Amino acid sequence: MNLFEEQFFEKYIPEWQEIISVAHKHFLVIFLHLCVWIGIWLWVPTFLYYQSEFLQQSIPLIILQTWCILLFIKVVYDVFDWYNDAWIITNETVVELNWKLFWNESNSVRYENIEWIEVQQEGIIDTLFQKWNIVIHKIWDDRFVLEEAYHPYNITEILEEVSDNYRESGAGSDKFEMVVETLGGMMEEYLEKKTYSSKKQKETPKYKNIDTHWDDAIDLR
Repeated sequence: MNLFEEQFFEKYIPEWQEIISVAHKHFLVIFLHLCVWIGIWLWVPTFLYYQSEFLQQSIPLIILQTWCILLFIKVVYDVFDWYNDAWIITNETVVELNWKLFWNESNSVRYENIEWIEVQQEGIIDTLFQKWNIVIHKIWDDRFVLEEAYHPYNITEILEEVSDNYRESGAGSDKFEMVVETLGGMMEEYLEKKTYSSKKQKETPKYKNIDTHWDDAIDLR
């Protein structure tokens, strides 16, 4: 991981976590996508336009230029979208980032909640280009999927190494014990308040209904 990736993706994780690596989809995914868009929607219309006098007379050049600008914006957006749809591997969690133009969606899983990691192969092309799916299975029957990941086995090795270091350090168990201790303290305080309230309701004054008003005067002479 280079310095640019570390600074670019650090805004998506808590400040106290450290980025270990960033996993992206294979560059072949965006390359084939751009070949389709540039080849079919840019080169073909441009070639036909300059080879046909009829099109040149019927369609102003400004329309073709505008189309090229819009296509360029589309290409830049697709590249940015490909780069941002990634996994951020930190020292405590794996963050699944799904980037869109006006919103970002991110989900995370802690290492103690990972049950197992799977690498899925879909064909011989994936084997040749090392372009497989990586699946993180959670303990509650949920999962993260990074489709067509680049160098999947390198990513799984990093995940296993970081996960082992995390468990050996006892970070997960320490935080679990802290949560249990906090909940225990809250429960104890709640029970004390409830017991005090019950005792207070049971206590009644010894002479509760003494009437101190006299209707008739008594002469003691």
